[in-house]
Amino acid sequence: MNFLKRAGKSIIARKGKTLIMLIILTVIGSLVLSGFAIQEAAKNAGEEARKELGATVTLQVDRQKQMQERQASGERGRPEQQAISLEEIKAVAKLSEVKSTNYLSQATATSSSVDPVTSESAAASDSEQKGPGAMEMPEGMTTPDFSLNGVTSMELMNT
Repeated sequence: MNFLKRAGKSIIARKGKTLIMLIILTVIGSLVLSGFAIQEAAKNAGEEARKELGATVTLQVDRQKQMQERQASGERGRPEQQAISLEEIKAVAKLSEVKSTNYLSQATATSSSVDPVTSESAAASDSEQKGPGAMEMPEGMTTPDFSLNGVTSMELMNT
């Protein structure tokens, strides 16, 4: 208990230094607490804004999941095109939390009568890709000549 007695005497003897340390500790503590309060207020404001504004929903067929399911089942050949039904789109659009919907669709096509136009840099990169480590298409599949992407509204796309 001798150290508590000496600490008390030191505090009384050095009043100026003790007062300055107390003020510094008070300021630092209040800054830390106000930082936590600001962080919580910003989080709550974000949640409230999200609730008021609604959400933009982007519907898209999960092609990667389809490919995994096809590989797991051992199917071969050209995959069938699956789309989200119009009824499902309308059901999502009618939800009160949804402000707008955007439907993405992708299609590929091959052609035997049209030759693709390539630049010199594209031809060089194609020859590099055919070296070791190049990706091979599964048996019975060809690389598509054309790829088309469609959306309901370009304004809703993330830029």
